[in-house]
Amino acid sequence: MKKLKITIIYDAVEEALRQEAEAGSKKKVSLVCEQVEQVLTRRGHEVKRLAAESKIRAFATQIGLDDGDLIFNLCESIGGVSQFEQTVAALLEVLGKKFTGAGSIGLALAQDKEISKKIYHFHGIRYPRFSSMDSGKVAWADDLRFPLFVKPLNEDASIGIDSGSVVNNVKELMERISYLQTELNAPALIEEFIEGREIYIGVLGNDKPEALPILEWDLS
Repeated sequence: MKKLKITIIYDAVEEALRQEAEAGSKKKVSLVCEQVEQVLTRRGHEVKRLAAESKIRAFATQIGLDDGDLIFNLCESIGGVSQFEQTVAALLEVLGKKFTGAGSIGLALAQDKEISKKIYHFHGIRYPRFSSMDSGKVAWADDLRFPLFVKPLNEDASIGIDSGSVVNNVKELMERISYLQTELNAPALIEEFIEGREIYIGVLGNDKPEALPILEWDLS
């Protein structure tokens, strides 16, 4: 197996910028970064880390000067702003770097859950009925039935999701929407709550993608 020079890029944990609700997610990314580095090093690759700081010009310069064979992209934000996740992938694309993970377009589409659901609808994939709320305006898709699940429209990594995300009446619904808008400055996605198992399937490859073994997240 060819030994590669691999640079792992990841979120810089800046206390002044990260919100308390994001702390757990950032710690998980840091742990994953360590695990990835250990595995790649055991495989004989030359590995180094590069933190994505909030100063994007400096970060772009560092990436541009990187002479490695591959960028292992674990970066989910810049300066604590998760909406910039796709910006990192776009930067790597513009600089012509080979990197792991989704491209900028895929990340941008996945970031907006409302658009994602419209794509599901086009392809005939079933999903819970939903609505969204931004700046006091509710875009009702239909009459939704309680219980409902309320989460940020444009976040990932379970940011903004906790035991209070499931609401059973209008009062709880409005309180949760207010919380998301006040604490996270985020529009809300409102979905009908469905019982079921949570399954993860990783996929590797481009022309001939390979599905990895199924993982289940036990929420009990």
